[in-house]
Amino acid sequence: MSPADALLHLLAELRHRQDAGATTVALSSEGETALRDLIARAKGVAQPERSEAVKSPTSAAQDRPAKVSVKTPAQPLPVPAPAPVRALDELVPPPPKVDLLTSGSKSERLAALRERVLACPECRRHTPAGSLPVFGSGSVDADILWVGEGPDEDELRAGEPLVGPAGDILTKALSAMGLSRQQVYITDVMKWRTVMANGLGDRAPTARELAFCLPYLRAQIAIIQPKVIVTLGHAAVNGMLALEGDATFKVTRQRGQWLSFEGLPVLPTFHPSYLLRNASVTIKRAFWEDLLAVMTRVGLPISERQKGFYAPKS
Repeated sequence: MSPADALLHLLAELRHRQDAGATTVALSSEGETALRDLIARAKGVAQPERSEAVKSPTSAAQDRPAKVSVKTPAQPLPVPAPAPVRALDELVPPPPKVDLLTSGSKSERLAALRERVLACPECRRHTPAGSLPVFGSGSVDADILWVGEGPDEDELRAGEPLVGPAGDILTKALSAMGLSRQQVYITDVMKWRTVMANGLGDRAPTARELAFCLPYLRAQIAIIQPKVIVTLGHAAVNGMLALEGDATFKVTRQRGQWLSFEGLPVLPTFHPSYLLRNASVTIKRAFWEDLLAVMTRVGLPISERQKGFYAPKS
């Protein structure tokens, strides 16, 4: 990434934090040095000479960033104009046109689509060296298609969606339904990992990022032709059904309500990572009730024991 692009990402992140209510951002001396170096390289000017007077930390404040006095240059460095909030979106091109193969088996058509995604310049641009975009895995004849939000570090390393701790929860849920990962199809709405401007931690994908990846997901659905789609988390249902303009839609409040995507039934529910952070019996029961509704929709048998999972104690 060029220094100019890095600054755009940083400014967009700062604007995002400001919109979220943040009024200050902590900056260490190392961070200040890195920021000044980045501005200097972006503008093609030399880094100004600096002298630092660092006070020795006391035992009560050893974890505080050292206070640094910086020599002000005679001519202040030019500061780029604030980037608009849409800066991140402007870096993403319009959605690709995906033409489906009309001949060949479902496996062959899905394999061809996978090669298209793995070779996508935009998907590769956002994928770290040594990794590939995360496409999907499972049965091409699956009745249930699970759609997550986007790959995290674990998924990038494995090249497979919904692995790691969150994936373990999904695997256990499938087992409780009498299924395995090989009997369903699992994918993400995003094919690359969306990270914060500083590279530390994940962020929600932008509307344009979701729109770019949606044609690939739509093609996967068209090939597999599942009976039911289960979206895991807000970004997944948001990306599929363009609900970003509906501020009243919340998965935590409206999960379990049947929606539709191009004629197919869609059930939004919690992302498994949400269950990692909120492991109450109430949340687990709500998630399981959604899965029972999916089982009913596709005609899977439900035993009395399965009905009683996470049920309140009488």
